[in-house]
Amino acid sequence: MTFALGFVLSAIPIPEAVSNWRPSLVPLILIYWCMALPNRVGIKSAWILGMLFDVQKSFVLGQHAIGFIFLAYIIIRNHKRMRVYPLPQQAVIVLIYLLIYKSIMLSIMFLSGSFHFTWSYWLPIASSVILWPFLFLGMRLFRRRYDIS
Repeated sequence: MTFALGFVLSAIPIPEAVSNWRPSLVPLILIYWCMALPNRVGIKSAWILGMLFDVQKSFVLGQHAIGFIFLAYIIIRNHKRMRVYPLPQQAVIVLIYLLIYKSIMLSIMFLSGSFHFTWSYWLPIASSVILWPFLFLGMRLFRRRYDIS
């Protein structure tokens, strides 16, 4: 349900002035679930989400799947360590992971020939990091309220 909400929110049109600042919601939700439930949300889920995201956004098929798989792998490998960090420190780690994810996306865009780089490409990372503590707390409340484990 949360992934569906992330897909819907990423597809809603927003004004051009703030469109470059749109947070990366689907990767953030993937980070949360891989951290909270690494046995249920993992590489396979990341691949499916990435393929669906590519279809939704009309990207090269498999582009986001590769980025989401890497994101899921690194989060699952470090989920125990990441869970004990306070939210500001988690936000810094999310910043690093999103920088790596966006770098992978940029590399794939360069290799596929759809390379239209501007510095505004990195702006969603800033808004995502600012959103992370609120998303984390909201998702944790949702998970605990509906006893998702």
